[in-house]
Amino acid sequence: MTKYKLYIIFFVIIGLGVTAIYFVSVGYYPIAVVNGDIITANTFINNYDTASVYYRNFLKTYGSATSTGSGQASSTQGETSSSTLQILTPSQIQKSVLAGMIENILIEKGARKEMGKELDRLVGEKVSQAVEVPEIEKAVRTIYGLSLDDFKKKVLVPQAERDILTGSLFLRGQKIEDWLEAEKKSSNIVILSGKLYWNGEDVASH
Repeated sequence: MTKYKLYIIFFVIIGLGVTAIYFVSVGYYPIAVVNGDIITANTFINNYDTASVYYRNFLKTYGSATSTGSGQASSTQGETSSSTLQILTPSQIQKSVLAGMIENILIEKGARKEMGKELDRLVGEKVSQAVEVPEIEKAVRTIYGLSLDDFKKKVLVPQAERDILTGSLFLRGQKIEDWLEAEKKSSNIVILSGKLYWNGEDVASH
């Protein structure tokens, strides 16, 4: 009987190990914890990829426009002017993305506390209005590389929650910037990354 127990324990350990390896390989492990809510590495990577696509398209559009403008200024003034666009590094984009994800969690909790069960309805109305723009699906794929459904989840829903919370705070004479600053300082935020950490107010890099 003891022999069979040892076999069972052995296979359970092997099974848990294989399961753990699988979850790590697909990114289903926490990279940050915000008041008990987990941000997985997989979600973070997806958001980082989206932000990178948007930023590359931003540079293509406004970088070329700035270069053209600089050339015109040079021919007029007889001087060489450089581009005023600041090029972000992957590390800076990662910090910005993770900071945004942390803010979204805090804002969603704050908006739900303010609006209660009405929040889902109000968010749904705002998202529905936003997607009524002609050819929005094509624009979203071009600019963000996302489907319309993913764009709703990643961009429109968090923006709607921010707008709703902003409006509710405004009626009480508060600014969302001040509210966020206080929430960040009072919240329990832990970043589980070798490159990034929470300094008490924002995401910072080692």
